[in-house]
Amino acid sequence: MLKQLFRSYHERSFVPVFLSGKELNKSTTRDIQKIVEKAVSKAYGQQAIPPFWQSGCERRVLLLDDLDDTKLSGEYFSKALTHLNSIFSLMVITCGEFFEFREYISPNSFGILNKLDHYTLLEFGHRRRFELIKRWANLGGNIHPPEKTIALIDQMEKLVTSVIGAGVVPSTPFFMLTLLQTLEAGSPTDLQHSALGDYYRYLIIHSLEVQHVSREEHAEILNYCAHLGWFVSQTPSQKISTTDFQQFHHQFTERHGLSLDFTHRSRLLAQAKLFEQCDDGFGFVFPYLYYFFLGKYLAEHLDTEEINQFIRKCCLSLHNPDCSNTVLFLAHHSRDKRVYEGILFILQTHFAKCSPVNLDNDVDVVNGLVKSTPNLIYIQSDPLENRTEIRNLQDKTEAKRQELMPDSETLPPEFVALISLLKTIDILGQFLKNHYGQLEAQVKEQLIKELFDGAFRGLRYFLELLVQDSEWLIQSIEKVIEKRGLEDDQLKRNARAKKETFELLGMIVTAFIRRCGISVASPHLARIIERVIVGNPTTIYRLVLSAIDLEYQGGLKDLSKLRDLNQDIKNNSLAQWILRQLVLAHMHLYSTTHIQKQRVCAELSIDIHNQRLVELETKDSKRVAH
Repeated sequence: MLKQLFRSYHERSFVPVFLSGKELNKSTTRDIQKIVEKAVSKAYGQQAIPPFWQSGCERRVLLLDDLDDTKLSGEYFSKALTHLNSIFSLMVITCGEFFEFREYISPNSFGILNKLDHYTLLEFGHRRRFELIKRWANLGGNIHPPEKTIALIDQMEKLVTSVIGAGVVPSTPFFMLTLLQTLEAGSPTDLQHSALGDYYRYLIIHSLEVQHVSREEHAEILNYCAHLGWFVSQTPSQKISTTDFQQFHHQFTERHGLSLDFTHRSRLLAQAKLFEQCDDGFGFVFPYLYYFFLGKYLAEHLDTEEINQFIRKCCLSLHNPDCSNTVLFLAHHSRDKRVYEGILFILQTHFAKCSPVNLDNDVDVVNGLVKSTPNLIYIQSDPLENRTEIRNLQDKTEAKRQELMPDSETLPPEFVALISLLKTIDILGQFLKNHYGQLEAQVKEQLIKELFDGAFRGLRYFLELLVQDSEWLIQSIEKVIEKRGLEDDQLKRNARAKKETFELLGMIVTAFIRRCGISVASPHLARIIERVIVGNPTTIYRLVLSAIDLEYQGGLKDLSKLRDLNQDIKNNSLAQWILRQLVLAHMHLYSTTHIQKQRVCAELSIDIHNQRLVELETKDSKRVAH
């Protein structure tokens, strides 16, 4: 950011000077002058120093990066900034989010800083992330055909969404760009076919390398932080005091026979943005660091009963984000049988009294709500524009959800069980993706089938709950339709209410099917998933397979599976409607040829409307209304 500002100010005839916090190590007038001249010489050459002082204060701009890296404090810190402020008319200073904590220790040293305008670098929402990814994919000019561009953007979006998770990694430009760099094929950081845990490890190693930590020290520091993660996990706030930190350090060095200076180690971890002091104690800088190192420690100590009890406790509370993140990161580190059996045990306890939905002989009541499968319309549009609209909607709904979402402890037990079920599905799916090459085929088959069946047991529970109250639901929708004056005829109003109830139930089933598909969608698991479907050829299993195929660019190249499935479910309105929704979603998000659209829409009886035609019809209707 400061480099961009340097270029911008220079183009406007200002004299910008770049300085790092580490270079600000003296505070006298003469020392500050020398530090500034060294920076001027570095940027413009030795001959530029006299013209710099002659240029006048109003044209000088200081760009001071990482102020928290300076070793100055107290009055020396204040003096240094005061001298700089007298030399430059404008100062742009960057620092870490915990830098202001220094003000509590030495408030008098912050006089100059308190007079400056303060800004915070906000995290990117869904739309901003998408825009950055789209720009990254088009660097150097868009030389790829549309389908290849969409595939690249889709791959990047899925990676970034997976790594960022539910806020465990900050969605800032720095982290975003660091992750995107790992996807460049042939680069030294090419991780595009790696397990998710490798990305977190890369972020950590990258932080250490920036501090010039040698490779020989990486393993020891990672082990130190893993033990520190376990130590911190034993405190309610996940923060420790200075005394606690020193005690841990002493215990670690004694246990491993190491001579490590506490001050040096704590400073290194802080400079690498791994573990630092904030207003309520020492703690890991970002959530992913805490969970990564805690997961590493748990994976390496599975033979102890204390650790196994801790893991079981977490598995029993997967509705709690702290517990679900702990188990998820454990799954990144270990493929041990005890890990997946623990996850599997919890999955099997969810809605254990229900049998999995199959969508063959258990949806007659739902199908009875409509005389035939409701028509669906595909409006031709641009996939990238569609993705932008969806990301905008996600930002709005996520903000509202965070405002309205109650504490999980106050939710009804059925919804707590649902949240836990969905978390278990995600964790088990990620476990399979992480360790596809180490697990035996039979184990992978068992886990995938258990994952599907667990999800569809939960689906049956909620589907039957809604079907039991379907009359109340239909009547409620009828009243809304009548109140809005959308339908005067009572019979037509009832039919419309039944259709909307059918579609509501269909959306719920579709959401479960897509969640299952996305959780295991990986080319490395495709062969095993096919075997599971062949061994259990129920309609809902086959729809999951379609959902997986349609989760990637090019999902409509082979229509034979869709054609066969559509033929087999021709008398099943709910299954047909779900299949059409999956295909519509694919065409909405991925690049498809005109011929592919025509063929699949003809096969599934989906109407096609041209976007331009729809816009003209809308304008005409507005003219008539006026």
